[in-house]
Amino acid sequence: MRKKSLIIFFNLASVIVFAQKQDSLASLREFVSVCNAYKQVPLHLSLDYSITANFITGEEDTMKAQGEFFIKPEGSYIRFGEMEQIVNDSLALIISDQLQQMILYMNAGQVVSQMKALMGMQVPDSSIVNFSKRYTGSINLKDKDVSLAQVNSRGFLYSTDLPKETIEIEYLSKTKTPLKVTMVKRNLIPISDADTAAVRSQLGKSAALITIKDRGYFLVKEQTSTFIYKKIEHDEKIQLPVMISDRIIKNNSGEYIPAKGFEAYRIDQNF
Repeated sequence: MRKKSLIIFFNLASVIVFAQKQDSLASLREFVSVCNAYKQVPLHLSLDYSITANFITGEEDTMKAQGEFFIKPEGSYIRFGEMEQIVNDSLALIISDQLQQMILYMNAGQVVSQMKALMGMQVPDSSIVNFSKRYTGSINLKDKDVSLAQVNSRGFLYSTDLPKETIEIEYLSKTKTPLKVTMVKRNLIPISDADTAAVRSQLGKSAALITIKDRGYFLVKEQTSTFIYKKIEHDEKIQLPVMISDRIIKNNSGEYIPAKGFEAYRIDQNF
């Protein structure tokens, strides 16, 4: 919501404005709660992840992957696309089957923070006030069992009323279990006069072309990241399917080498 200059003539108007602010803050609290509640440990999570864009400018605009997460107090195992990530109390190991390469981190903290980003929207519980400075929020019922929480950035694309970022979470209203997260990032791409017809032909009615005075034509590019949650469970019997020792072991000299079946993989260490 843009900042507005309000002239309040009556006390009633003052009460209405206050109530709107409180409702917006409550919506943000609900949004953050849904973002974080399902991540309690132990956790087994499976999801489908995709990236699409209305105008493709690079490899980062198209992606599809399946992710599976096993997270326990003593460690975690993730399979995301062709990549594996295994973490224990002191080490983290990332494995690429395509590259036949492993990267061993002697400090697992950095890898754990990156892991969380693969699970969906990341919002610290304690930052509601700061979060409200960057986003506005709303909650709507999609049907009798499913709610839709949406936040929009307070920052807008230059010369438009389009937020730079929109995030939506569909979730079960009673349990706050997420079903789908959609994150849309927008930016402006300059288009020459000669290319406007080609862009309209390529994108059809979806071509969001705008004209900015003294600057020419711009395309509103939207990159959309989608997380579809297929399974979320918190059974105490959840076991890590793979341990670091299943991928690397120490030799007689105390050096890490690939475990049986992974002899062709190269190991790089990150201290």
